[in-house]
Amino acid sequence: MQLALLLLACAIEACCGYLVYLGDLRTQIPAFWAGFFAAFLCYLIAGYLILRRPCGSLLLILGSALIFRLTLLPSAPTLSDDIFRYIWDGRVQVAGINPYLYAPDDPALDHLRDALHQNINHREIPTIYPPLAQLFFRLTCSVSATPSALKLVLVLADWSLCFLLVRSLARRNQDPRRVLLYAWNPLPLIEVAGSGHIDALGVSLLFLGLHALQVRRATVAAGAFAGAGGRSPPEPARAGPGWAGLTWVGPGARGRGKQKRGA
Repeated sequence: MQLALLLLACAIEACCGYLVYLGDLRTQIPAFWAGFFAAFLCYLIAGYLILRRPCGSLLLILGSALIFRLTLLPSAPTLSDDIFRYIWDGRVQVAGINPYLYAPDDPALDHLRDALHQNINHREIPTIYPPLAQLFFRLTCSVSATPSALKLVLVLADWSLCFLLVRSLARRNQDPRRVLLYAWNPLPLIEVAGSGHIDALGVSLLFLGLHALQVRRATVAAGAFAGAGGRSPPEPARAGPGWAGLTWVGPGARGRGKQKRGA
């Protein structure tokens, strides 16, 4: 079974390489869907093996997950133009200007325009991203204001989520190899490593908050939920405490449940 999982990982990696080879995916929609669904089929088979016939090593699963993401990292974000707004907001802040005051097409920002400016969506309106997201944009762009740099940080955040999932599964006495169900899913691979969506940061902070509740670190959980709400859209952070109620039950609640069943 270890060999089967390795072969499936190689097949998903081949699909990732194929998607990078296609270039502008907007002009290659049928070919994109062919590569994506092929990867998803391999993912479903791997998920079945993990759930029904546990096999493979955790190192293989996490290592493959990282390789998939690094393969897609150099690809142009052709399925979404959100990342260009992230970079623009970061560059505006690095220049000492409030991104909420001016739209990208405002004459006051003419001196900041470059080749990426034409890729920004809704250039006629100022940014809609909240302050903590803006801080992330600024910090990243102060080092390198490029799509690759921003995607690299988001990929690392996404991969760190896999380790949080491993810890959470282990605490629940479940097979940590089930992290494959997220780590090998082609959708986050495309959306984060391919398109560079900031949702990766929000989801990672959200699950950090849930994990902190699981280990009873209320202060860390509060900070993580606040951070998850500091990017757009903020709905995941508002839902976090509710999800936590479904996934974590304190000793007192367990006792009360037993009493009710006994009655």
